[in-house]
Amino acid sequence: MRVFMRGLLLIAVILAGFGLALGPASGQGRVPWSVYTVGWGDTLDAIAETCGTTAASLAQANGIALDAPLPVGRRLLVPGPSLRAATPSHWATHVVRPGETLAAVACRYHVSPWQILVVNRLNPNRSLAQGAKLLIPTKPSRPAAILPAPTRRPGQQTFRYAANVQLLGQEHRAVLQGIRGIGFDWLRQEVRWGAIEWQQGQYDWSELDRLVADASEAGVKVLLQVGGFPREAPPSPREGLTLTADEMQRYADLLGRMAARYRGQVQAYEIWDAPNATPAWGGSGIMPAADYVRLLTLAHAAVKAADPQAIVVTAALMPTGSHNPREAIEPEAYLDQMYQAGAKGHFDALGAQSWGYNNPPADDPTRSTADTTTYKGDWHLYFRSFELLYPVMQKYGDGAKQIWLVKFGWPSSDTVIPGREYAADNTEQEQALYLAEAYAIGRARPYMGLMAFWNFNFAPQVAADDIRAAYSIVNRDYTARLAMETLAIMPK
Repeated sequence: MRVFMRGLLLIAVILAGFGLALGPASGQGRVPWSVYTVGWGDTLDAIAETCGTTAASLAQANGIALDAPLPVGRRLLVPGPSLRAATPSHWATHVVRPGETLAAVACRYHVSPWQILVVNRLNPNRSLAQGAKLLIPTKPSRPAAILPAPTRRPGQQTFRYAANVQLLGQEHRAVLQGIRGIGFDWLRQEVRWGAIEWQQGQYDWSELDRLVADASEAGVKVLLQVGGFPREAPPSPREGLTLTADEMQRYADLLGRMAARYRGQVQAYEIWDAPNATPAWGGSGIMPAADYVRLLTLAHAAVKAADPQAIVVTAALMPTGSHNPREAIEPEAYLDQMYQAGAKGHFDALGAQSWGYNNPPADDPTRSTADTTTYKGDWHLYFRSFELLYPVMQKYGDGAKQIWLVKFGWPSSDTVIPGREYAADNTEQEQALYLAEAYAIGRARPYMGLMAFWNFNFAPQVAADDIRAAYSIVNRDYTARLAMETLAIMPK
């Protein structure tokens, strides 16, 4: 718990540097802070002079005495003009002086260090070069030099910013506040069937109750993805993922109970997970599309009967170029089979997932800007693979529905993860820039309704060599990675 709370404090400090509060997003009452990291020989007077404030203000803001020693590496909150209150529209040019740090430059211009990193495409792990000319954004939220502020045409449907989290069994209020702090207001939580219905007809709602109540209090909307098998029926001996008729009805009953219990508090339900591919949680083969549609139809009816306002999302089809019914089927082919089996009318939004591997988000099989040669050629290896699904929706007269991209992301790892070597190809800076650019690309699609990056907080909960940790926007000690800082300041 101490590590978690210390990590939360560091997240709060970093977000404060962007003029963002850890709490419900609001344009009013934001504290105009920047952040300074103490270096060798720094004093309050010297820092105050560099940042254009007073030593007394620094001491008061950080709860320290004027003569208190300053440990090297400590982050100090620096009061100053709000980033969002900045009005000049021009850019400033700064020439780096001997020994000048990024934090000092940021303080001088009252902008965030990450804005300077992004705009100048600097390596965050290297010192500033003396004499280098830096372009300084004097307006807020400017990766805009790279990413235009996203726009939606009149009449275009709502776009939602979401984060994938793992909060069951965890202390989660801080993460909920962090989601709001970066300007997001949706979360996606995966729930295993057997964790709720631990015995047929016996339910344990305690963890979900706590999460849903806290999310509601924090102003975070909830998408629950419910999958897996009933606990007494493990998937290991099964050939394929077809549920029995009784199991399908039990699953639908579970969704109905859930929707009734959380009516008005859980806004959306995702039915199963990737039926077109062998799942990570067990089993072998795929679920035939006709079987999945039967499951979807039952679950949709159960949810709508309990909470007519809840949004029912299809399972997010796995992007794969394989066409082997024992392993996987391309998502666009599987979706076509779903429509042929009568899926239309039994869902509100189409779930999707896409993974960038080591490819920048705008790349495709005809255009590669990466300096890597692996994971190329097949459309399903690129972030924009979700674009293959919408033509199928249009083919069956369902083009008015939204696609919800419920999982997407890029991992970044300092070490090679066996079988996931592409994670080492992406630097933290690239991971951050790719996520921000992906949101700009997705939001520009009129049919895109929600995008949930993968993931917020898996790193502190899994092994260091687990690929899920490489996707996280926080480190194992809950300190923020560069991706978190970028998501906080990207145009929304």
